[in-house]
Parts: sequence; structure tokens; C-alpha cells
Amino acid sequence: MSERHHTQLSLADRIAIQKGIESGRSFNSIANEIGKDRATVSREVKRNRTRHAGEARKGNFPCSHILRGDCQASHLCAEPCMRKTCKGCRKACGQSCPLYSRAVCRELDKPPYVCNRCGKRGKCSMDRYFYNPVPADTKYRETLTSSRNGISIDEDERKRIGSILSDGLGRGLSFHQIICGYGEDAIGLSESTLYRYIKEGVFYDLDIGPLSLPRKMYRPRRKGMERTYKVDKRCLEGRRYEDWLEFRKENDGVDEVQMDSVLGANGSPCCLLTIHFTDSHLMLAYPRKRNSADSVREVFDSIWDSIGPDAFISLFPAILTDNGSEFSDPISIEVDRRSGEWRTRVFYCHPYSASEKGACEVNHEFIRRIIPKGTIMDITEKQADMMMSHINSCPRKSLGGRTPFEAFLFFHPDNGEELLSKLGICRISPDSLMLKPELLESLK
Repeated sequence: MSERHHTQLSLADRIAIQKGIESGRSFNSIANEIGKDRATVSREVKRNRTRHAGEARKGNFPCSHILRGDCQASHLCAEPCMRKTCKGCRKACGQSCPLYSRAVCRELDKPPYVCNRCGKRGKCSMDRYFYNPVPADTKYRETLTSSRNGISIDEDERKRIGSILSDGLGRGLSFHQIICGYGEDAIGLSESTLYRYIKEGVFYDLDIGPLSLPRKMYRPRRKGMERTYKVDKRCLEGRRYEDWLEFRKENDGVDEVQMDSVLGANGSPCCLLTIHFTDSHLMLAYPRKRNSADSVREVFDSIWDSIGPDAFISLFPAILTDNGSEFSDPISIEVDRRSGEWRTRVFYCHPYSASEKGACEVNHEFIRRIIPKGTIMDITEKQADMMMSHINSCPRKSLGGRTPFEAFLFFHPDNGEELLSKLGICRISPDSLMLKPELLESLK
């Protein structure tokens, strides 16, 4: 028997069944050819055969009693008749005989159960059945799809799952993060099924719908804008994006660090400097009172002092950022002004090309769940550290369900815990995760 014994029938298999029937082969022979069981072939033919109504002669379909020769009906009509029985009468049996039973071919009760090979099918007036592989395959695919639709949970289970989703969504988590926190076995449904149920409105009465899901950031493409660098062109010498690609080529396996700024509404008393480690998806955020080059330099001086030169050089081999004015003094980032020691390299993306540091841009979505775009930004360093601790403790699908916190420890097994502690990042348990503005309110 073929290794495909337990797989589903394909269109090619169904075509082979049709050809086998028309050539007069047995179900055993056909089943051996396609690597299936004989019962599979038999069920396939009986389940998917199509009926073709028999053609009546003068409105009279043959009666099973007449075919069997046991018709005893006589004088059923009011007209004078010399016949002893109604057998052979030109009038329709179905119109006058209460014992009428439409004839069915007896050959259909035994294999192959269809008329594909029958030589009398062209002139037969009885109902005929044929097996056609294309409609059979189409019917099967439609049945397969429809069987996967609908709701497969009872009311109690629906409310239990709804309660779990309400708790997670209320804390700003995505379905993937909720499932990773509770476990798919505890919820009992896969992520794709949950999204389908949301779309079908299964949890509407529990105030869970498409609008309940965390919204992803969308930045429309800027059109008609001149692609110019904001930083001094002298800063770009040896630091353009092409230089960055060459640097990565010469330093195979170098860890990429991306940097950006997150701003609040006009009049906000502070802004954030974000630093993203692409290998572990870990992100750091530092509040600054002003969005200037000096404030960026102060942040890196602070990191240099807190974790030490060796750890700094290991964590920040090179930094890729945009050409905002706050990054217009790359030397102050690359060189420690007190010792004169080189500590990293800075490179710039092309103007208006956020996709070149897309990992950092995508991760800003988590910050925007806590600090929505257009709101006043006014947070302390303690609040920023706690916010990033929650964000870095959220499971990511791109990390196989692990958190950036766990991934960072994987890449830095020797001193990862110590580094994260010095950087103000701590582990948050799944049941305590919060990605809503209420997180900052609780820390005031």
C-alpha cells in the first residue's frame, strides 16, 4: 500500500477512478493504483455520483412492477378495456395506478454503482447515475471549507474565552501575546480561529470586536517632498547608508542597533530617544527635555557610565539612525569626550526612508499604545523604564513566542541580567502586562 494511504483524494486520484470504472476495472484494482483502500474508492463513487433523470416516453416512466413482471393491476381507468391487466397500457402508470413505483436499475445496487460503462445508457429511460471527477472534487473542496466555518464552542466556553480576551485586550495586548501568556491549550483556540471569531462577531455581546484590537501604526507615503538631508553634509562623510552596507559586509555578523526619536504633541515637556537592538527586539527609551544633539549625547554618556566601556562597545558596535537634527553631531556619540575613546560608529538612512530601519519603527507601535500619537508626552525616567519593561516582556511572534527580554538573555548569557538591570529593564509576568495609558497613570 502507498504511503499516501491516509491522505485526501486529489483531482488526479478522482480522474484515475473515473478511467478505471470506464475501463471495467474493479475497485480493488483502482484502489491499488492510487494507493487507497477499496472502501475509500467505493464511498467516493457512491457519495459523489450525480443523478441524470430518465427520459419518459409519452410521460410514462417505467414501473418497477412491470420490469419485475409482477404487475397485477387491472381496469384502473374508467375507459372500456379488453386487457386483463394494465401491463402494456400506453397510459402513464404514474397517473392512474396507486401501486406505481418508479423503476430503478438493479445494476446500481452493486459496484461500480454508476452507469459510466453501461452500454445501454444511451437509450435507457430510467434514472442514470454517473461519476464525474471534476464536480466531485469541487464538491469536496466546498465541503472541506464549509466544515471549517462556524463556531465549535458552547456558550460556557465562549464566555470563558471572552473573559480571557477582555482581560488581555484591556491591558493593550494582542491576541498573540494573550495566547503566549495563557497558553494555547488553556484558551483552546488557535490565533487564526480567534481572529475569525472576532470577524464573525462571536464576542460582540462581550464588547470584543475588530475595533477592540490594538491598532497598528500607518504612515502614509509622503509625495512631492524633496529628499534632502537635514544634517550637515559634512556629517555624512563615511556615514551614508551605502557606507553602512559596506560596514556590515566587512564586519559579518555585527549586531545592528537602530535609533530614533518619539515625539509627543506640540508643547510636550519631553520627548523620547529610542534605541532598538534588532537581534533580540529589545528597545530602550530615554526621556529628554529637549530634542537636541546635546540631549542625545547626554543619553549615551549616561549609558557609557552605567554599563562601562567594555559592555558599551560590545552592545553598540554600530548605530543606524535617520537624519534628524538631533543626530547632527555624530562625533559626540561615537567618541567619549572625556577620554577621547572611540565607542561606536554612526550611520544615516536615506531621507524619508524609514523602512531602512523598519524594526525600530515597527516597535514604536508598542509605545504608541501607551502614549497615543497626538497626546502630551510628560514622563519621568522611572516611568519610561517601567514602560519599556512591559514592552520588552511581551511575547513576539517573530521570536517564536519568546519575549525580547528572554531573547536578550539568550544573546548575552554571561552578563545579560546585569546589563538589563543597569539599563533599567526588569521582567514583567504575563498576567501583569499592561500596554495602555493607564500604566503611566499607575506610576504617578
